[in-house]
Amino acid sequence: MENLPLKQKDVMAGFVSVTFKENDDFNIFCARVAGYNAERFEAVALRFFTGEETIITIYARDKSRKTTSDEHHLAVHKFKILQSMEEFFKEIRQMNFTISNSQFDMWDMEVTNK
Repeated sequence: MENLPLKQKDVMAGFVSVTFKENDDFNIFCARVAGYNAERFEAVALRFFTGEETIITIYARDKSRKTTSDEHHLAVHKFKILQSMEEFFKEIRQMNFTISNSQFDMWDMEVTNK
């Protein structure tokens, strides 16, 4: 099967909530799996990509860096995690994610068959 570019209509967005097994806060968890100093860096984002390959990336700001070159952007360091998704998910107690099509705002939904 040949790789075709994704059409915008095929891309769905959503929200994720995660609880880590060790009751870590987000930064302590990210520092442990990425191997950075939690006193120096503060985790701001966690990205999972899977396709032909799996990439887990943590983005963290350097607390010692006071300014950025652009007030509209946040300077971050990128840490790629060298673990399989299976190993990484062993760190997670529970995860809930919801994706929806782009036609409706999922926060405006009202479930009618409770």
